[in-house]
Amino acid sequence: MAVDRWLAAFLDGLREAFGERPLFVGHHGSWARGEATPESDIDTMVILDHIAPEDLAAYRAVVDAMPEGGRDASGLFDSIAEVRAKPRSERLQYFHGCKVLHGTVDGIL
Repeated sequence: MAVDRWLAAFLDGLREAFGERPLFVGHHGSWARGEATPESDIDTMVILDHIAPEDLAAYRAVVDAMPEGGRDASGLFDSIAEVRAKPRSERLQYFHGCKVLHGTVDGIL
């Protein structure tokens, strides 16, 4: 699987759907760590400024437009408020083992 191309297309789709609203887009999991197998999914995390109900459908459309209809995707789709409400132990995934594709978590966490 050409994961780098998949991630670039995913990021393009997010930018088309949300403009400048994505504050952070990251790639984590086995592909980011270099431990993937052919069965591995692609793990992403997206933080928007806020999430309105229509944003969920827009995000689903981005994933569905990916190769294989996003079948190989697994992701976190959160707003700043949702990320800040997570326990500190869960927020570590935004730092450790995460490849930053866009933005930063500085000022969010």
